[in-house]
Amino acid sequence: MGKEQLTPHRQPHTKENELKKLYRGLEIADDVLEETIYRGWREYQYRTKDGGNWRFHTQINPMEPISYPDQFLYQKIKKGLKKAAPSKLSPLGLESIEHWMGTHFLHKNWERLASVFYTQQPDLPVKSVSYVNVELGKYGTADFIGLGPDGRIFVIDLAGNGKKRQFLQTHIHGINAMFFDEHVSIVPMLGRLVDETTADEGAYRLNIYHQPVNTAPLASGDPFLP
Repeated sequence: MGKEQLTPHRQPHTKENELKKLYRGLEIADDVLEETIYRGWREYQYRTKDGGNWRFHTQINPMEPISYPDQFLYQKIKKGLKKAAPSKLSPLGLESIEHWMGTHFLHKNWERLASVFYTQQPDLPVKSVSYVNVELGKYGTADFIGLGPDGRIFVIDLAGNGKKRQFLQTHIHGINAMFFDEHVSIVPMLGRLVDETTADEGAYRLNIYHQPVNTAPLASGDPFLP
């Protein structure tokens, strides 16, 4: 039997330049190859620049965009999240490869992927931006936070790294604490990356679904409950 063919994500990546190459390869190369709706799920199939075949599943119903975002608040949120996120790619070894791939696929392609959560692409003068491993102090580290084109804050925690509903709730508290004097619109979501790779081709399914949690700020004086 010949030596097993390693797909890009199965290669060892320890150096920063190798991580950057892996990250660049996660960029979607083409328009959506196929869009399918079934049993409450919507699936979008993409081909990435490294030759990977990605199936992006979402269970959240498309939302009407907010008519016009508060430009001052949008810039404040953007600045706060950027400051709380690391400036470099997180090294492998601190998290599973599936977890790393899932969060960084979202990050690399967020401007394109964010549009699937809306009934229509808002014609607004803001750009969808995103951040990974956002440090929220005593409220923990959010896997992924993306700003939608209408100013909504999408918080996505991926399973497989001990992240469950209670962690997501805690991260919502952290975002509200960061912007305690403002009204922010938060969409809480959980996700899981399923590796469907074969010997010949990298294939992945990223499931993202809405996770109802309380997104309202803690009342003044309420103790923090992790």
